[in-house]
Amino acid sequence: MSAKRWPKIVVWVLLLTVGLLLLDFFTFPATSRGTGLKAAENTNNHALMEQLRTGLLNYKADYGQNLTGDNQRVYRAFLGDNPRGIIYMEFHKRDIPLGDQVLDLWGTPYEMVGDDKGITAIRSAGKDRKFGTPDDIVVNVP
Repeated sequence: MSAKRWPKIVVWVLLLTVGLLLLDFFTFPATSRGTGLKAAENTNNHALMEQLRTGLLNYKADYGQNLTGDNQRVYRAFLGDNPRGIIYMEFHKRDIPLGDQVLDLWGTPYEMVGDDKGITAIRSAGKDRKFGTPDDIVVNVP
């Protein structure tokens, strides 16, 4: 390829890129912009809740009974404070800034829902940080 053709190719690539960006801008309305961030937040929060759920199910498989207790008890049990010293989950510092409770993406401790037979659900208060509102996220633990 000759040296004279390179500038033309670069110009065409740039024009194509700008055209695709403009097509995207006009194809998707401005009202839908930013929903990707909300979806990512919910996905990250749900992923942590699913990891907690898996830990609870593994605990049940190992001990033949559900883990009981609150957020702090689950946190300690997952880090090895259980009869066999099994570590069920390691936590990222952003998930435990208080040091003894697992927090959702918005900084609220997860609520472990259950009774004396064990935890049956994990609840996040959601973006508004209030339990019992429509944005709560719940993962059931069978």
